[in-house]
Amino acid sequence: MSYLGVDIGTTGCKVTAINEEGEIIHHDSQGYDLIFSDGVRAELSPQDIWQAFLTLFLKAVNLLQKKDPVRALSLSVLGEAIMPVDEFGRPLANTLVSMDYRGSTEAGIIADRIGTDVIYEITGQQCHPMYSAAKILWWKNNTPEIFLKTWKFFGWEEFICYRLCGFPVENYTLAARTMLFDIKNKCWSPLLLTALELSPDLFTSVVPSGILLASISEKAYQEYNIPRRIQLISGSWDQASSAFGVGLNSPDIFLDSFGTTVCLGVYSNYPLLTPELKAGGFQTNCYIFPESYFTNGGTMNGGILLRWFRDQLKNELQDQFIQSGKDFFAETIENLTENPSSLLFFPYFAGRGTPYLNPSRTGFCTGLTCETSSSDILKGLLEGICFEARINLEYLEKHLGTHFNQVIAVGGGSRSHFFCQLKATIYQKNLRSFAFADFSSFGAALIALSGMEGWKKALRIIKKFQIDSTIYKPQIERGRLYFDKYQKYQRLSQLELNLN
Repeated sequence: MSYLGVDIGTTGCKVTAINEEGEIIHHDSQGYDLIFSDGVRAELSPQDIWQAFLTLFLKAVNLLQKKDPVRALSLSVLGEAIMPVDEFGRPLANTLVSMDYRGSTEAGIIADRIGTDVIYEITGQQCHPMYSAAKILWWKNNTPEIFLKTWKFFGWEEFICYRLCGFPVENYTLAARTMLFDIKNKCWSPLLLTALELSPDLFTSVVPSGILLASISEKAYQEYNIPRRIQLISGSWDQASSAFGVGLNSPDIFLDSFGTTVCLGVYSNYPLLTPELKAGGFQTNCYIFPESYFTNGGTMNGGILLRWFRDQLKNELQDQFIQSGKDFFAETIENLTENPSSLLFFPYFAGRGTPYLNPSRTGFCTGLTCETSSSDILKGLLEGICFEARINLEYLEKHLGTHFNQVIAVGGGSRSHFFCQLKATIYQKNLRSFAFADFSSFGAALIALSGMEGWKKALRIIKKFQIDSTIYKPQIERGRLYFDKYQKYQRLSQLELNLN
């Protein structure tokens, strides 16, 4: 038997299957396009996502059918993403993702009407336009014809659950990313819904992660030819799923998840809701285990910046891309010089992240000359991303009164030896990474296994999986050079913050 985890992400869908011993026996992926417009809009086509999911899901089921038939499926889903659906579960609009800020005015209305302290105390979230609540109010205020037709607002767990099993359900970790969920009482907040004049009927029922929901329905079997024996297990927010997959279960571990966005997080047994964390823009969410929490910060400026670099500055390297049969972009990163670049690159392309959260900040760079090459810019960009993460790490250590003994790196960036070593040196921490990088789908597969066989077995598998990880240690001499540059980065960053 096997267990399937499917990650529905911002730029693509990934699937990982594990056997009963936790060994990865299948992995695949399929991308789709993120649609940008008007400077503040970022959408995904529901049809594109559903087709990618269905293609990968059916391919995995068919490949594994003879030797390791799929017993259960669980989902890892991008947070904050939301879409209105009609009474038949059909999308009435595209899915709006985190970096869609069209609800900025509505976020201001929410803050004025309820108060940011009340929102934070109930939901663990900052009042910010990335959340589902602001997007829902935008539809209500700007497209009443869509809002009036809306049966419910779905994220992607609810949508897929509805199509496969005939009813929609959302897990606690995803509900926490709407800015409408009471993370202590594990329910939609009556206070917030009333204040925003939103009916509870617009939202689905909520359950913990790892709960057996149902088997594939007769309708799904007839329509998509999915075996009815497959069980659907309630899943998780993708960042929580990834954290679970690498073993984030102790307060002394710092998670560095580098994907399209950057998520930096820590584990706790109770909700961390302090004035200092609120001031820093950090969010506290429900986590995978019962009565556990995941506090995170980060920035929208992750892999999307590397894509910007690749697309905007590729002409210089275009011939080499064409002539090489390898991933020349990845090779370019691995061959960057190890010493600090001459640039200070402030990567606020999609606003600034924690602990100085500001969606209107823009990026800038100092140190450019006529001799600056594209490789210099790429190196400066990677350094800036690392400096921002270190600011977060130090802020959390100071205000949580803790010391992180280890950093765990996951996501696409953890595949790069150069980037991992750079992080360890800049953070001045031991950093653990894995040869396998897609921990969101792996974590979802473990949740599927847990739903059928219990959490203890999943935790044993995680511990065994960590044996094959790589530990990067800080480089002392190079670390001194980077510390000097980090101090300059902090001073200029603070100056820019004060000027604006």
